Amino acid sequence: MFYLALLIVLVVSSFVITAQNSYRKAVFFTHAHQDDAVYFCGVPMSDYVKDNSIKTIFILYSASDQGANTGIYSPDSKVGNTYPFYKARDYGLMKAVEFCSTNGNKPIDFAEEPIDVVVEGKTIRKWTYRNSVIYFLDLPNGDCCSLNMDGYPANGYQTLEKLRKGIIPSITSMNNQTYTWAEIRQVVRRIFLNETADIPLVEVYSADVNFKYNPNDHADHYMSSVLSLEAMKGLPNFSSKLHTDYHLSNLPANLDYDNIVKKSILFGAMASGIASKGYKVTRHLDWFDKEYIRSSKADSVLLSLPEQLSSK
Repeated sequence: MFYLALLIVLVVSSFVITAQNSYRKAVFFTHAHQDDAVYFCGVPMSDYVKDNSIKTIFILYSASDQGANTGIYSPDSKVGNTYPFYKARDYGLMKAVEFCSTNGNKPIDFAEEPIDVVVEGKTIRKWTYRNSVIYFLDLPNGDCCSLNMDGYPANGYQTLEKLRKGIIPSITSMNNQTYTWAEIRQVVRRIFLNETADIPLVEVYSADVNFKYNPNDHADHYMSSVLSLEAMKGLPNFSSKLHTDYHLSNLPANLDYDNIVKKSILFGAMASGIASKGYKVTRHLDWFDKEYIRSSKADSVLLSLPEQLSSK
């Protein structure tokens, strides 16, 4: 009788562990900057992060340092601040994820700092909160806000666009990891594969690379999206969700009241996190009432990639 009871306990425990670790869907938010998901696909971000049956993974390509590298961005900083600007923006996204996750769920311990992990031989930072994970690649931020920009002096004028077009052979992150374009793509593909084992359905959000739907965007947005599309190419259970970015300012509102509120308070959570580290936050209010997102397949999108986004 004892052994039968023990067997039942083991079976039940195994079932509970399996249930806790199984997801019906994985959703990636792959962006250049920490605020891109909040601004351009904040509604699905809010809905998915709070859903414990969905795994949400954020991949941030750029450190979004505004040319401050690992230092202080003085135009937005309080006097006497010693907290790095790019880490303040990281913290804002982390607090936004926590905010979404605790909508219906009890809070868990919040890690103030990501941990270092090695992916494809490269050390990157990783942060986890319940069903959500953020990977920070910490690559140099390109200057705003179009193609053919030069980059920042503190970053050696390195940009993803220059890397894509063969102007520079490699790019070095804030934590001194040097990448070729192919190496970044391989790191992202490995994250895609590692985070989606046994998950049947995967969506990847990124900036639209079709100029018809998303004209005049930041070069980092375009290049990050191309990397994500290339990394997911050929993966059968992956689909692409492409969104409009800066062009939202020229489009009519399409969100209902509830979703405007949802997106606005999500931004507030992020902005509060950044402010707590001593930095002000720009508020693009004309983006709060709209989101334009279309579905596609990476392979077909890459076949029609604009010449300006192609490698040389």
